[in-house]
Amino acid sequence: MTPSTQDDTNVPHLLGRFSLPSDGLPVEALDVLVPIIRSHVSKTYMIGWFEKSSPNDQTLAQDLLSWVAFRNKRPAHGVLDKNDVLIWSQRLEMIATRCLQVFATALPKRNPDQTLHTDIGSDTMTINTPLVQKDRAVVISKVTTRKGVWKMHAQSLSWIEAVELTVDLGDNSIFTPSDKPTEKLRLSEIPYYLPATSIFNNIPIRQTNTFVGRSKELGKLQEWMDEIEDSRFCLIYGDGGFGKTTLTLEFFNKLLEGDIERPKHLPTLISYYTAKKTKWTDNGLIHFKGISDAMEDSVRELLHFLYPVLGKDWYQIQGTPLIDKIAGEFAEQGLKRDDILLILDNTETLATSVKEVEELSEFLGKVGKKIGRVIVTSRRREFLPATPLLISSLPDDEAAALMSRLGEEYAAKAVVQAGEARLRNVCKKLSNKPLLIDTLVKYVARSSSSLQEGLDQILRKTNDELLEFLYEDAWLRMNELAREVSGACQCSKSCRWKLRWGCLSRSWNPAYRVPV
Repeated sequence: MTPSTQDDTNVPHLLGRFSLPSDGLPVEALDVLVPIIRSHVSKTYMIGWFEKSSPNDQTLAQDLLSWVAFRNKRPAHGVLDKNDVLIWSQRLEMIATRCLQVFATALPKRNPDQTLHTDIGSDTMTINTPLVQKDRAVVISKVTTRKGVWKMHAQSLSWIEAVELTVDLGDNSIFTPSDKPTEKLRLSEIPYYLPATSIFNNIPIRQTNTFVGRSKELGKLQEWMDEIEDSRFCLIYGDGGFGKTTLTLEFFNKLLEGDIERPKHLPTLISYYTAKKTKWTDNGLIHFKGISDAMEDSVRELLHFLYPVLGKDWYQIQGTPLIDKIAGEFAEQGLKRDDILLILDNTETLATSVKEVEELSEFLGKVGKKIGRVIVTSRRREFLPATPLLISSLPDDEAAALMSRLGEEYAAKAVVQAGEARLRNVCKKLSNKPLLIDTLVKYVARSSSSLQEGLDQILRKTNDELLEFLYEDAWLRMNELAREVSGACQCSKSCRWKLRWGCLSRSWNPAYRVPV
């Protein structure tokens, strides 16, 4: 259910080790696989594997590794005494309970035809490995192959009689080599456009279903799409919370849905990349050493249009030679610069010093000159020969309309009952900033307070307190599975986000519990 990428090179190695599995192999396998599944299929898959149930506890993965280490040292290869039994009988019961909680939704279920399936988020996957024999679950001892035939050696899970058995595995088992294609880019057919057009892209879904206004900004972005000869860059900039990313995703989702006028030239490839100095892989979090490493990662992503997996030669060159090689590769495929569009979101996170800003601008300039067109979103005015698109406060009427629609969506009674003049007045006090408007409406809905009481509370709060309210609100809207995320933030000793599900500041990712 996940694409084959350079991030999962350890998976074949793990499968091979089932020929003679060690006690810690299942734990090691989950450490590799859970991040991959969370990245591509379900962000809530096995919540609790990496997360602590309380700040002072170990994670479930750590608990299981502790058991493996103890088991190998004492019961298997040493002397098991009374004190060990007293301690570990209690710990094992706790670990078993945690396993059942964390694995609950992923545990295999039996279909009417006796086959097995597992639910991963909203998706269902058939399990081909025969994990049940004669109505008993089996424990896998090893997996072997001879002349292309795969066999699983196992024991039935039984207190009365644990029978040893060998089962043939079919051609569709997970141990059979597979040439699965990449899914990093999808092919979207744009409806209503004649002639019919398809675009390879990885555009994320919209950030909100209550997008209001910004028709002027959307129009300017559409004009830039048509200015093929005149502009290689478009800079969408403005302070945080005004909706730069929201606007960008709204425009390109509309484009893919055929809801805007067809541009004069549609790109063949649109690659959306969130600028950051880290990257999550199955080996953990990778920290880019500098601007170049992060930017080079963004242009390498373009190559997945041509190759499911990138060879090592693509990682052995950097800087201008890398850009030249990528440009040459696309040219050989008959793609021009106007056929490729790279969207870089939140570039202000990459560069903080003057030197870094200059380095970033120089790199982007080369990308726009040799590879394709570039759209940049940033909180600052980047030094680029770009068409500028400033995202600032909403006009009064659009701000009031947004508040009205949010009031209906969140069932905020005081907002729904207020007149347009009142809504405009409130929005002005919030600088017509979409993020603050959304925060106010949520507060009114949750507290059942009046509009004035909610406004007083919002204006009285510090930035940190506003963020804390938003995170608490998101917590209340989570389903029970997502709420299994627990523990306190570890991103810094001074961090204030001690909610049960951890810190969600810009420096923290709750899905993986690591600083980003």
